[in-house]
Amino acid sequence: MLRKNAAELDKKIARSYYFPSLSLYGYAGTTYSSSVAKTLFVPDGTFTNSVATSTSSFITVSGSDYFLKENQSIKNGITKPFTYFNQLDANINAGAGVSLRIPILNGLQAKFRKANATANIQRLNAQEIAVKNQLQNAVEQSIQNLRIAAERILLTEKQIKALQQSLGYATSKMVAGTSNVIDYLLVKTNLDKAVINLIQLKYECQLRSKIVNFY
Repeated sequence: MLRKNAAELDKKIARSYYFPSLSLYGYAGTTYSSSVAKTLFVPDGTFTNSVATSTSSFITVSGSDYFLKENQSIKNGITKPFTYFNQLDANINAGAGVSLRIPILNGLQAKFRKANATANIQRLNAQEIAVKNQLQNAVEQSIQNLRIAAERILLTEKQIKALQQSLGYATSKMVAGTSNVIDYLLVKTNLDKAVINLIQLKYECQLRSKIVNFY
């Protein structure tokens, strides 16, 4: 039953290949590099002005070089630790989008998948019918075996009654001296075998009855 349901689902999936599909996607990620500095300067928006001697700008007077003074504006701020998690947080990138797929050249593939799913459903239906027939035959055979076991019990019970009567006659004859012990023992042995056979048949009948109830 589960395989048949799966085959029906495959058939529905195969039909879906005939229709366009719209997909939504999204992603998010971050990066980390061990070469990045472990500290980060954070400016506070203020500046400090200073005058420094230039190392590249100069004038020459009477053969002597005089370096010029230049004003510099230095940002004020503090240096903070730039940890592993700070770097991950700073490098986060994310995005989302929409994807539209219009089937044009995959019609043959969809047709093949649908035909394959249909054939699979037909095969499973045939298997289901075969299993039901096997089960029906098993049930009928079990009922027949139960009937046969019950009939054998009745016949064995009649046989035991007859052997009990025969044993009584053999006992009377042996007491009267008209029969020997061998005839008595033969009847007694047949009676014991019949009793044992009856016990076995009753156990068999119970077993077959449980099998029929199971089906």
